[in-house]
Amino acid sequence: MTTGAGTVSSTVLGPNAALNLSAKQFEVNLTGVTNAQYLVVSLVNAKDSTGAIGNVIGPQMGVLIGDVTGNGIVSNGDVSAVQAQVAQTVTSSNFRDDVNANGTLSNGDVSLTKAQVGQTLPSSP
Repeated sequence: MTTGAGTVSSTVLGPNAALNLSAKQFEVNLTGVTNAQYLVVSLVNAKDSTGAIGNVIGPQMGVLIGDVTGNGIVSNGDVSAVQAQVAQTVTSSNFRDDVNANGTLSNGDVSLTKAQVGQTLPSSP
């Protein structure tokens, strides 16, 4: 972790067959990530396909529970968006509405989003 609170719990190197992507990818699984923060994960001594070695700084990612619209603040608009998806199947277009990440769009997601109304991401570092 370059920026933010959390711990790298595991990593996976390789193509992501589930998404039909042929490029090499490096998956980083995190634990202990806190709400309302920005994260940056860096790779040190990464080797590319030509054999060159260097450091790679990943993009910044905001973590804000309930911000299903991705605008950096949890509002009643987020609550409405989640409510509109209750009982629907989780898809690539509504997965952000599964706020508790249990694979089901339910009133639990609505409750969690309501509890976060007013939370915002801090100013970008």
